[in-house]
Amino acid sequence: MNASGVGFNANVNTLGAVKEYRYNTDYSDEDLLDSLHSDSLGKYERILALQTIKLYRSDAKVITRFILGNLSLGMLAHIPGLALFLAIFYYKEQQPFVVHLIHSLQIHTFSLFIYALAILLYYFFNTSIFTWVTFIASAAYLFFSLRQVYPKSIFSTFWRYTSIEILYYNYWVITIAVGIIISFLLF
Repeated sequence: MNASGVGFNANVNTLGAVKEYRYNTDYSDEDLLDSLHSDSLGKYERILALQTIKLYRSDAKVITRFILGNLSLGMLAHIPGLALFLAIFYYKEQQPFVVHLIHSLQIHTFSLFIYALAILLYYFFNTSIFTWVTFIASAAYLFFSLRQVYPKSIFSTFWRYTSIEILYYNYWVITIAVGIIISFLLF
């Protein structure tokens, strides 16, 4: 690996060649990679180099649409993830996992609905206040739904709520990062 963290070394001539043939459709991505003297690259470095060339030669809007399309599929991992955290923190309730899964689906449905509403309001009024209101409403909804579905004291609900939020946020960041990496490799 070089100092930039990329698995292959790119010099000015290599980048110049990629830039020169960026919009030339006579050369495929493989042809361009082969012209860069990539014989010394290992299997994974070659895949990384080829994907980098594909990304560099593609339109930014196409890349964004592809990644966002894959990330929306990643939302399917968030629902059972939250259900798992609910099952862990409320294991004494002896609820089947399906109950936690339905509760997680309900929370995600509400959150996605109000975030979609906030995006719509942002589009018309061009102010970010709706983002903060939506965040607070979503957090409050989660807290009160935990109180309703799993009747515990306010203190018990609050520490579980806080723990679940921290774990879920980290889980969310990890799944988004993995989604972006998978999208990069599949592009």
